[in-house]
Amino acid sequence: MESFGLDNTYSSLHPVLRGDNPDSSFSEVCYEKGFQLLYYLESLIGRPEMKNFLNFYMSEHSLTSITTIQLRETWEFFVEYKIPGLSGAEVNGILSKMDWSTWLYVGGLPPI
Repeated sequence: MESFGLDNTYSSLHPVLRGDNPDSSFSEVCYEKGFQLLYYLESLIGRPEMKNFLNFYMSEHSLTSITTIQLRETWEFFVEYKIPGLSGAEVNGILSKMDWSTWLYVGGLPPI
């Protein structure tokens, strides 16, 4: 991230190329921030439910190309309908803790 600059879009999970060669944005940033994003999601629902989410996600999207929009939609659907025993307030609490825009589009270190 330091080589790109913490305020550079290349240090985000969704870099904006603006006509640049896509190879210019390639680095380990997406892997590390992607790991941290998944780890944060796990912290919101716990390890057993995260395993269930990943299994559900893979079964829903296997052999397809997806975008971050599908990731978010699948996450929200899973939290709302697939975790047994959550009240509406608990679902809203979990969903409100995830700031997708910051995680995906803001460069630099992860927000959490």
